[in-house]
Amino acid sequence: MSKQISIDRWHTTQCPYCGVGCGLKVGIKDNRVVKVQGDAAHPSSQGQLCLKPVYLPDILRTDDRLLFPQLRPGQDEPFRRVSWDQALTTAAETFR
Repeated sequence: MSKQISIDRWHTTQCPYCGVGCGLKVGIKDNRVVKVQGDAAHPSSQGQLCLKPVYLPDILRTDDRLLFPQLRPGQDEPFRRVSWDQALTTAAETFR
């Protein structure tokens, strides 16, 4: 039997994982994502989801999740926190 989770509010959004853009209903408790389910009113997914968005609550709570950009000056040096502007500029210059 699954544990019941009380939800403060539901937020309707779109799945970020592929180009289909399935509709999601995201349950929020104490300003944290605690549940994700399909949005039955969404025209393309009609409430159906693959497994990827179902695990979003766990992914968002993991201790390994990066919360800010990091760069390392050289391969043998540790990563250090940088601004978003610096990270995006470095990425753009790398891809040129």
